[in-house]
Amino acid sequence: MPEYEEGPGILKVNKDLGWVLEEELREKCRKLLESSVPNLLIDISGADHVCSANMVVFAYVGAMANKRGKALKMLVSQRVARAFRVAGFDEFLKLENA
Repeated sequence: MPEYEEGPGILKVNKDLGWVLEEELREKCRKLLESSVPNLLIDISGADHVCSANMVVFAYVGAMANKRGKALKMLVSQRVARAFRVAGFDEFLKLENA
């Protein structure tokens, strides 16, 4: 299985997101935001760990998507969803348990 799967408006991450992956993830998310489709999906349901630096990347993507008039939905595992909710990210990111 590839580490990332990408398509129009879709980014699927098939691994845990430790801090060393921040720049790589940031670049993948920039490409996602450039997509011409109005509904974006980030699927990190295969990750059991997302470091705080990568959580900030997702917050940025959510803000930029909103600024560009796009909707962003994130599919996350229950464990990662808990971390996002504790941090208050569910107030500005649409999270769905996968």
